[in-house]
Amino acid sequence: MHRETAAAVAAGGGDPVEEARQSGHGRLREIFTRHWQALLVCMGLVLLYNVTSYMVTSYLPTFMTATLGQDETTAQLLVLGTMLVVALTITTVGRSSDRWGRRPVLMGASVALVVLAAPAFLLIRSGGVWRPAAGCLVLGLLLVCFAGASASTLPALFPTRIRYGALSISYNLSVSLFGGTTPLVTSALVEATGNRMVPAYYLMAAGVVGFAATLSLHETAGRPLRGSGPMVETPEEARELVARSRTEAGRRARDAWLHLRRPGGGGPG
Repeated sequence: MHRETAAAVAAGGGDPVEEARQSGHGRLREIFTRHWQALLVCMGLVLLYNVTSYMVTSYLPTFMTATLGQDETTAQLLVLGTMLVVALTITTVGRSSDRWGRRPVLMGASVALVVLAAPAFLLIRSGGVWRPAAGCLVLGLLLVCFAGASASTLPALFPTRIRYGALSISYNLSVSLFGGTTPLVTSALVEATGNRMVPAYYLMAAGVVGFAATLSLHETAGRPLRGSGPMVETPEEARELVARSRTEAGRRARDAWLHLRRPGGGGPG
C-alpha cells in the first residue's frame, strides 16, 4: 500500500494530506487578500456586541458594588433581571431583523448606544433601586438588539467555502482584543482617571465603531448565503425555482450556441 502511494505521488499523483494543507493555505491567503473588508466589518460588529455584553454581564456588577458601593445582592439581581429581559426578547428582535433587515436594526442600535449610554450610567449611579434598574434595562435592550441580529448577520458576510475560517478568525480576534478585555480596561481607566462615566464613554466608542461597520454592511435578510443553494419552504416554491433554473440554463446554452455560431466566435464562420 505504501509503495503504491509513493509510486502514485512519484508519477504525479498528489498526496491527499498535502493537497488539503495547500488548499488550507490558499484559502487563508484568500481570506486576507480578497475578503479583508468583510473581516473588518465582522470584527467591528463583534466588537460592538461583545463590548456591550461584557460590560453588562462582567463589569457592571463589579462597578455597582466596588465603585458605587451598591449592595452586592441588589447589583446581582439587577443584572440577572436585565439578562432575563434579554432572554425573553431576543427571538422577537431576531424575527424583526428578518422582517425589516439586519442593517437597520444594527445601525439603529449603534446610534442608540452612542446616545443612551451616558444617560443609562447616570441612572445607574443615582442610587436606590428603580433608577439603576431603569439604566440596566436600557443597556439590556441595546444588548439584545446586537445579540438578536448578529447570529444571522455574521455568517452571511463570507461565502460558503471560507465561512468557517474567516468567521472564526475575525470573531476570535475581536473578542480577544476588545470584548474580553472590556472589564479590565474599563476598570483600569476608572481607577486611573477617577471618572465614573468612563464605562459610558467606552460603550459610546464601541457604538461609533459598530455604526462605521454597519455602513459597509450589505443587507442579507431574506437572501440565500453566498455560495449556498437557495432554500424553499413549500413545494410550489421548489417547482418555481426548478422552472426558473431551467429557463436560465436554457438561456445560457442558447447564448453559448449563438456565440459559437458567430464569425470569430470560436466556431466555424
